[in-house]
Amino acid sequence: MLLQVGLDQLAGRVPCRTNFMKENARPIDPGQTLNRLTLLLRRLHGSMQERSGRTPTYRDIEEWTGVAEGTLKGWFGNAGQPKAEFLLQLLERVPQDARHRLLNAACRLWPTLEHPRFDLDQTTLSRLKTIVRQTRGLVLIDGGADESRTLLAAALANTFLVETERPRRVRGVDLHEPDWFVPVAGVAYLHNQFHADALGEAVTRLWSSIAVGRSLVLLNGVWSLLPAFRSRIVHLAQEHLVIVADTNAAKPAKLVKKIKGQSHFITVVEDPKAKTIRVEIVTR
Repeated sequence: MLLQVGLDQLAGRVPCRTNFMKENARPIDPGQTLNRLTLLLRRLHGSMQERSGRTPTYRDIEEWTGVAEGTLKGWFGNAGQPKAEFLLQLLERVPQDARHRLLNAACRLWPTLEHPRFDLDQTTLSRLKTIVRQTRGLVLIDGGADESRTLLAAALANTFLVETERPRRVRGVDLHEPDWFVPVAGVAYLHNQFHADALGEAVTRLWSSIAVGRSLVLLNGVWSLLPAFRSRIVHLAQEHLVIVADTNAAKPAKLVKKIKGQSHFITVVEDPKAKTIRVEIVTR
């Protein structure tokens, strides 16, 4: 409760005894999104108030850290990049439990097949690792919610980077905004762009850079919204391992049968009570 009050004060919803943010913070464009570090700083400030019983001022923080007040105003106002040492000095002043909560909230999910969200026995885990070691073919991920398919596709891509020899890389296009998970290096994220026309323009522009060298190709959301690209995707799978995550991806057109390599149909099965993800694999 005290933490929430601190956040409300920072947001100007509850009167703050020193009007820390209201009077001193650098103005922010109403259309601007707060970056993760700014959110962490503001939450840290609320937690420090919980411990001390009063709202720390910029002068207080300057005395603790040695960072000038003008710089602090910029950092709390969504400008600049706070230094790691500065963040550590503030974290040290927060109760341990609150510190853990703040850091967990600031960190995005790292997609890996070993993540607790996945309920995979050793046989299934081994099979998935074998699939991503292949040099070509098509992997179609279907079923479950968009979040689960996105998580599985990214986890497979990260597994590819761990399990295969260098040089190897991941290329591809994902419609989503990676604000809740760590993005896969090499994948172009389109920031929740689900409009077919804009998506088509973006994918067309990026397509020539996707099939480069020894790369795994990840395409999330492209199959259903851009049916004209399906033949290109299948052609790409002749030379690369291509992972497609989408609704109805496991019901492809007959052109999938033309692939020289293997095709793997992975169905996501969710357990709403346990909040876990299982998979069913069919190889053709």
